[in-house]
Amino acid sequence: MGDRFFDDLARRLAEPMPRRGVLRLLAGAVVAAAVPSAVASRPAGAATRRAQGCVEGTTDCWVGPGNPWTCCGGPDTVGGSTICCATKVSATCCESYCSCTTDELGGAKCVCPQCKPGESECGTGCCQPGSFCASGGPLVLCCRNGQTGCGDRCCDANEECFRAGAGKARIEVCVARCPKGRARCGTSRCCPRGQRCVNPKKGICSPCKEGQQGCGKKCCPQGSACCDPAVGLCCKKRTETCSGFGETAICCPKGRDVCESSPGSRKPVCCEKGRTCASVADETGTIPAASAGQKTCCPPERTVRAGGAVTCCPEGYRSLGGKLVVPAGDLGGLCCREDLLCGSAADPICCASGSFAPELAQACCGGACVSLRNDPRNCGACGTVCPSGQCVDGLCVVA
Repeated sequence: MGDRFFDDLARRLAEPMPRRGVLRLLAGAVVAAAVPSAVASRPAGAATRRAQGCVEGTTDCWVGPGNPWTCCGGPDTVGGSTICCATKVSATCCESYCSCTTDELGGAKCVCPQCKPGESECGTGCCQPGSFCASGGPLVLCCRNGQTGCGDRCCDANEECFRAGAGKARIEVCVARCPKGRARCGTSRCCPRGQRCVNPKKGICSPCKEGQQGCGKKCCPQGSACCDPAVGLCCKKRTETCSGFGETAICCPKGRDVCESSPGSRKPVCCEKGRTCASVADETGTIPAASAGQKTCCPPERTVRAGGAVTCCPEGYRSLGGKLVVPAGDLGGLCCREDLLCGSAADPICCASGSFAPELAQACCGGACVSLRNDPRNCGACGTVCPSGQCVDGLCVVA
């Protein structure tokens, strides 16, 4: 420290100044005397750099002679301050919420999160304070506190989100909120209190619980289906079928036909197991005009299936299985009187009754139709054989 320094100090002390200024000047002199000149030269250089561009309240971010430098410490966009990030190659200022790293060339680099402090990430963007992310995936949907997300829009507090459809047909819209205790049903309807929406597309509400089906004014229990809404008739899905006759519906056990309770009554009844609902036929198996449209539960031995029609032989008659038989001297047909049925179950035949020609009457003997009047092997009765080989009017005669 030379004489020139002390001469300058004495001259400054001789000038009029406040006591605080004198103390600062003396303190600076003491520090200058204690710090070597080589160390004291850097603050001078720093002051020179600040004078070249750094404003008050900032500090230089310096690497070394010949390297880039900048000023750090000023307020950033979120009211914080920047920090110095320096390497041997370069220097830069990072915002306070960022971290420093080194790039591939060894220079200073800032690594900052996607969103600033107070913001929240939302898809490919950020939500500002006072809002929240109401979307998933890359969509940026920020809703204000108190709102709810609905597809690509935000619903207000007096609205609710209505969602319907799927895929490209899916819709999500904000609609006026339904009163408390009333279910939303479509975009424009709120169900009455105590009912639920069963068809949002058509806006249909129902008083039935989950798993139940509406049936007129009644709810079918779970596991059943509506058969007749006019009367609230429900059939069990697993064991019953919904059938009808005329204008009246009925639940019948599966595998059972429904028919008229009596021919011409038009009231439904479930046929007994094995019986078929068939048209009422006459002794020939055909439907007479007087019985047209009448049905009955027919037992299998009287049921005739022929030409696509199903008919029922009268009581006392048997079906010939669709085989048309025309005995000599009778009307013949698809039915046969029980006492005249002959042949086998696979190949039934019908013997002549002789109602129109008594002499042509037959009887079933050994599976074949024979005349007891003139058959020498069945003369007058089945199995009666005439020794002479002649039978006249049911009696054996001597040749």
